[in-house]
Amino acid sequence: MKTQIVLRLIFFAGLLAGTACAQVHFRRSDGSGYGEEASTPSTAQAYYHEKYTEQWNYARKDLGIPPDHTLTDADIHAIHTRMVLLRLEKTLRYERARKQYYSLKPFFHGDGERIQFLELPTQEARAQWAQQHGITTDDSKVDPTTAVIIQNNDIARGMTPSQVKQSWGEPNDIEYAGDPVYENERWRYRMQVSTENGYKRQTRFVYFESGRVAGWETN
Repeated sequence: MKTQIVLRLIFFAGLLAGTACAQVHFRRSDGSGYGEEASTPSTAQAYYHEKYTEQWNYARKDLGIPPDHTLTDADIHAIHTRMVLLRLEKTLRYERARKQYYSLKPFFHGDGERIQFLELPTQEARAQWAQQHGITTDDSKVDPTTAVIIQNNDIARGMTPSQVKQSWGEPNDIEYAGDPVYENERWRYRMQVSTENGYKRQTRFVYFESGRVAGWETN
C-alpha cells in the first residue's frame, strides 16, 4: 500500500513539474491575438461586429423604424427576426425556389411564418406547408375593408397588384427595382381626374415592396 502511495506521489509530482516547465518555456507570439491583456479586439472580432451592425441597421431600415426612434422590446425582437429572415432569403440560390417564395411572400402573416417556410428543406415541403396553412397567391377574394376601397376607386397600403388593378385598372408603365421576382416595382398611371375647373391630366405613381403597396405619389 505504501509503495502504491509513493508511486502516485512521484507520478503527480512529475505532472506538476511538466506543467511548470510548460509554463516557463511556452510563450505566445505578441501578434497572435491571444494575449491575456489584449486592449483591442482582434481583426476577426472587429469584422464580425461590423457585419452584425450592418445587418442590424439594414433590418431596422427594412422595417421602417426611424434611426432616432427609441427601441422597445417589441422593436428589438422584430429587428432580430427580420435579420434571421434576410439571412434565410439569401440562401435561395435557385430561380424556382425564389419564384415560389416571393410569389407567396405578400400572403404570409408576418416574418415568423416566412421563417418557418424557408426553414423547410425542399420546395415540395414548402408547397405542402403553404397549402396546409391556407397561403395562396389567389387574392380574388378580398376582405370587406379592401372591397370598399376598391369600390371607391382608391388604394391603400398593403394591397396586392391584383387589387390595385381592380381599383385603377392596368398601369401605363411598370418599372422594376432589381430582379422582378422580388416584386419591388413602381407603377405609373396617367389619368383624367375631375376637378372644380373640369378634367385635369394627372400622373400617379404606386410603389410596391415585396408585392404589396408601400406608398404612392401624385404629380
